[in-house]
Amino acid sequence: GDKTITEIAFDLTHNSGTSNILPNFKIIFKPTTATTLTGAFANTSDGTIVFQAPTYQMPAPAATGWHTWDVEDYVLPAGQNLIIEVVWGLLDDYCGSGDEFTVNGTQVAENRAAYGYSDSELSPGYDGSSNILPNLFVTFEATEEPVSHNVTFTVTEDGTTPLEGASVKIGSATYLTNTDGVVNISLYEGDYIFGATKTGYSKVENQELALTEDKNIAISLSRVMYINFNIIGQWNTVVTDAVVTLNDQAYPAGQYMIEGLVAGSYTYSINALHYFPKTGQIDITEFDNQIDIELIADGTELDNNNQSQLSVYPNPAKDVLNVRLGNTLTADVQIINIIGEVVSSHKVVNGALNINTQSLPVGTYFVRIMTNEKLTVKKVSIVR
Repeated sequence: GDKTITEIAFDLTHNSGTSNILPNFKIIFKPTTATTLTGAFANTSDGTIVFQAPTYQMPAPAATGWHTWDVEDYVLPAGQNLIIEVVWGLLDDYCGSGDEFTVNGTQVAENRAAYGYSDSELSPGYDGSSNILPNLFVTFEATEEPVSHNVTFTVTEDGTTPLEGASVKIGSATYLTNTDGVVNISLYEGDYIFGATKTGYSKVENQELALTEDKNIAISLSRVMYINFNIIGQWNTVVTDAVVTLNDQAYPAGQYMIEGLVAGSYTYSINALHYFPKTGQIDITEFDNQIDIELIADGTELDNNNQSQLSVYPNPAKDVLNVRLGNTLTADVQIINIIGEVVSSHKVVNGALNINTQSLPVGTYFVRIMTNEKLTVKKVSIVR
């Protein structure tokens, strides 16, 4: 609706020491629908003079900061913008030619200020326009104060234990609960959005409140917990890109900390390239929970660039398993069973190794080949 302006103020950053008495000083208001000033003459002859003085004493040089004019009450129509003209003259030594008054301004997207220097030139001359908009403080006459009501928020853990230090947010304001888990505030009638948070607890957000009377609002927060999956590969290799799925919710690869959980039973699965998947179940009742996961290599980690140089054969093997390194002369080799136990260790010299497998039970094994440059795992079968 319409608003009544009672004061305006400019933020002065420099005051003239020689030209601070301004004759025929006027402040003129004119409503407009325009949003920019093009630099063309804006006729304010039909505007309203809200302040005038035959001579006006501006502040002393040291008195910078906000300077206020108590203007005649001016009703700004709803939906209208406002042209504000500040004018004075004639001066023997006008402000534009010597010392000056400087107003703090803010750069905007379009020209919204126009100015002129000459103290003798007739209108409609302007010297220029600018997109540096002077900072302006406007005081509006207060409307009738709306009805207010008392609102009491009580925040508890699971509806029983009061939570001290919980943050209750209503609108843009945030309050902390006292030792009884309580916040008391006074609010005007209207519609609000509120919520409550506390570190280590679930969040309550985007709750609607239509306030027409005093209210008591109970907010219950539940203790939230987390699971940290400590995932390593066979032989303590680091696994950085496993995908954790918890109760059918898959998390981004490499995210091993799952937060915001409540007490209960959870099923999980771990999947990573070159490893067999692993599944399990965990019951969480404490705030912090950690699960150590060791993944078993599936034998598919061979670097394609070295496949023609490194070979393990025959596969399946019966009595002898041959390892050939190609251009690499030395390596450490381990034979590992399906449950991750090292069943034999060997040293490759001159790029070749023949391993007697007659004592190995029939089954699946992994051949772990470690050179100075890389680690390679090959899956083989022992048959009879």
